[in-house]
Amino acid sequence: MKISLVILSALISLSALASPRVGDTVTFSGTTAQGAAVTALLKISSFNASTGTYRVHSELTVASQPDVSDEDVKASEMFTEEVGAAFVANCSSYGGTLETMTTVPTGAIQTCKIPSSPTDMVWIGAIPFGIVKLRQAAPYAFDITVNSITRGP
Repeated sequence: MKISLVILSALISLSALASPRVGDTVTFSGTTAQGAAVTALLKISSFNASTGTYRVHSELTVASQPDVSDEDVKASEMFTEEVGAAFVANCSSYGGTLETMTTVPTGAIQTCKIPSSPTDMVWIGAIPFGIVKLRQAAPYAFDITVNSITRGP
């Protein structure tokens, strides 16, 4: 399903904002513009010290159609929650605006709302994977928001 690949690519491409701790898990929920339910899960499932890579597991379900994948991400591309906090602290220098997400079931999270294209937005915060909310208008419109955060040990 094309929309699944678009959402999954958007989430994984932002994995550079992840907190590099095995066990970090973030779940999301939302809808497509057509009203189909969207759920997603991102989890750091392992770290390979010999290659310096994290295994990021993702599960995406759009309209009851699951898509599961694993991707190896270099440690040098993984950022800590402190980097998410730095995005928030320096939000205007990234072309963003500060916004507190109060609708997030996990509580209020201070975010930096940054346009990722002329019509798309990402809200970055100091959480694993950095993504608090993601809104894409084209080519496949969807809107997802974090609904649970589990930090690894």
